[in-house]
Amino acid sequence: MKNRRIYFLFLITMLLVFMIANSMFMVSADNTPLIKNVIYMIPDGGGFALFDFANAVKEAGGFNRELFPNATRLTKNSMYLKDYLIGTETTHSANNSVTDSAAAGTALSSGYKTNNGYIGIDPQGVPRATLLEAAQLAGKRTGIIATYPWAHATPAAFTAHNISRNNVAILSEQIFNQGLDVVLGVGFGAKDYYGSVAEAESKGYTVTNDKYDLADVQPGTKIWGNHYPSTIPFDIYLDADQPTLAEMTAAAIRALDGSDEGFFLMVEGSKVDSGGHNNNIVEAVSEYIAFDEAFKVALDFAIENGNTVVIVAPDHDTGGLILPNPDSVGGNRNSKDYADAVADVQEGINSDKISWTSTGHTRRRCGVWMYAPEGIKPPKGLSDKPGDTLVNREMIIDNTEIAPYLANLMGLDLEA
Repeated sequence: MKNRRIYFLFLITMLLVFMIANSMFMVSADNTPLIKNVIYMIPDGGGFALFDFANAVKEAGGFNRELFPNATRLTKNSMYLKDYLIGTETTHSANNSVTDSAAAGTALSSGYKTNNGYIGIDPQGVPRATLLEAAQLAGKRTGIIATYPWAHATPAAFTAHNISRNNVAILSEQIFNQGLDVVLGVGFGAKDYYGSVAEAESKGYTVTNDKYDLADVQPGTKIWGNHYPSTIPFDIYLDADQPTLAEMTAAAIRALDGSDEGFFLMVEGSKVDSGGHNNNIVEAVSEYIAFDEAFKVALDFAIENGNTVVIVAPDHDTGGLILPNPDSVGGNRNSKDYADAVADVQEGINSDKISWTSTGHTRRRCGVWMYAPEGIKPPKGLSDKPGDTLVNREMIIDNTEIAPYLANLMGLDLEA
């Protein structure tokens, strides 16, 4: 009798092990993949007022190139994103009507609201799987790009789990050992960060130091960027050998492309946020334009590839830029109303012809932009007719709805 009980317990244990293993490494039968690749792009702090102002600067011809010779070059005199707006998102956190980047990044990566300051965990402290982690378990190549250090709130929210965004020693150790294929941006000089160039090389990474290294990246190469010691300059102040966000995005896509399973890439234009915190319209606009040109790189790849979705969602608005005659989301598409301020910004002048409501984040809704191959529907509640229209600016979902939508497209089960 005793032996039979032991045998029965053994069978139950083996069944549980089998179920857990299969839930970790397989998607459910209902989750049929529709898309191989997802490029998830986040202009940190990029609300509609900053977006409309950046578009006005692009329409006016961009920054004075004699003053800013190494800034991202314009390939179009308007924001590429304009053609792909499908609606807006609410951004509040679980414990505050005004989110921080940690809580917003967690919502965008996992589909769970959490408290400000929490990374990759829900308000009860339970770790929640991210799209990037689920993509890894499905065999996809994965990567992150940021213009803040790589264990900052947004990239960490896709790759790590901790009760505080400030525990960068722990977060960076998790990220360094996550098995990512691509990490680009600030290198190993940020304070308290785990790892080194030598350790990255020992893990099989090709360390890239400048834009020329990135240009040589081949498909299938694991790359870790060491482009700047501790902080990245604003785009308009880049040195001649320092890569733009567009150049980093192009290299990352090239490195990740080519596997049968596909890839997941998160790209953050981190320093739109810095410009907003500084109430410096020159800085914020230069970063939004750089982000838009990086979006163009992702868009070109997706159109040619035919099996890729590019989705863009800010984590929040920063600074609360005040434009004249604002619409319901704080924007104003009629740049004639603030043309004098645009002219100042083109010359690198932090114009006093506009003002701000805050040096922090705001509760304004932010945009959701998306390119998808024909036949792929947008998230429920958003427009299937992309374009920057007043109608689309009134369509609303919550930021937690994006991750489950993308997981379904890729055939991933975040809960499993």
